[in-house]
Amino acid sequence: SVMMYAFFAVPFVVDASFILHLWLKNVPQYTLIFCQLTVIQVLVEEFSSPLSTVINAVGRIKQCNIMNSLILYIEILVIFLLFKISGEPSLFKVVCIVGAIVQLIFKIWYCKTYNDMPVFRYFKDVLFRCSLVIIVTLLIVETLKNIMLPGILRLVLIVVVSVFTFIVLFYFIALTKKEQNIIKNVVKVK
Repeated sequence: SVMMYAFFAVPFVVDASFILHLWLKNVPQYTLIFCQLTVIQVLVEEFSSPLSTVINAVGRIKQCNIMNSLILYIEILVIFLLFKISGEPSLFKVVCIVGAIVQLIFKIWYCKTYNDMPVFRYFKDVLFRCSLVIIVTLLIVETLKNIMLPGILRLVLIVVVSVFTFIVLFYFIALTKKEQNIIKNVVKVK
């Protein structure tokens, strides 16, 4: 689910300014940063979604929900304090991203403790591989964005290059050799 979401999120995050101007004409002041930060927050939350399924399957839901609630209450308190101190609205989403990262770390620990999940393998095979695909794709399309003038042509090229780069990197970096062989066999059959 992380990669499926990232597939669509990367082109949007990179050229969100142009997309929002196409859609809204007069884009409100904080719309761009809120959209970009929300997409990033959901991406982080997508990493922890399968872990929630594992936690539910183990049956230790109560402790996990208490900790998640505690993290959310702390987020609310921090957001309130930051608004009082700085008044910067985008800090709200930054705090939410940090909260999502804390929840991800907690869920990894919880899965390790109660389900004996191999943490190093999760970091290597899931977090590292998926993050690498997303970051490299982002860097390539961000470079493309920076060398072109805003417009429909740039948006189309960003989407095409993003899709191509993402698929190639996903195949060679995110998939294991066994998964690559399954795809090869399916393609050969057709």
